[in-house]
Parts: sequence; structure tokens; C-alpha cells
Amino acid sequence: MSQSRWKAQTKKTDESALHLAAAAGHTDTALALVTHKDAAVNVQDADDQEPVHHAVRKGDMKLFTALAERGATLKTTNSYGWKPVSTTTCSNVNVRYGLILHARYTSQPHMATGPY
Repeated sequence: MSQSRWKAQTKKTDESALHLAAAAGHTDTALALVTHKDAAVNVQDADDQEPVHHAVRKGDMKLFTALAERGATLKTTNSYGWKPVSTTTCSNVNVRYGLILHARYTSQPHMATGPY
């Protein structure tokens, strides 16, 4: 795939490099991007998804933790009406538990309620 096509594709969907790395499960790349001082951890794509939505869906606890520590908003609803906790699967029990714990011990109490 040519570089110009890649740029057009990411511009069309408004995905950042962090979105792409998180969605593809490239944890090391995503972590390198997150640790950059100017990292936009709450940037939204065309579907209003943030990198944390992708990390949670992939069950990537390491990336989820790094995003949460750098201020990822766990309450953001994407264009489908899903919050990050909604994107977890039954196999991602550790991530779901991490989301609930994070909500209980941070300033995001709205995440700690509901049928999880």
C-alpha cells in the first residue's frame, strides 16, 4: 500500500497512529505513542471511538492501563452508543475488572455503576 493511500485512508476515518496501533493489537507501538509527551489519548475517530475503545475491545490491559493513567476518558460514548466497558467481551474479564476498579478509585464514578 502506498504512503499516499494510507494517508488518505486515515484522513477519511480520522484515525490517529494510536488508533491504528491499538486496533491492530500492536501494544508496543501503541505504548510508545502513548508515552510521548504530546500524546492525544482522547482523540476520536470518525465513529467517535478513542484509542481506549480499541484497547478494551482487544483485551489489552497493559495499553488500557497506560491510557487510563494518561487521562483517557472512560465515559466517552462512540457513535454506536458504546462506552469502552461496553466493548469488552466475556473473555476480557481482566479488562472489565480493571475498568471498574479504575472508575472506583478515580474521578469517574459513573463507570462503577451498572450491570457489569
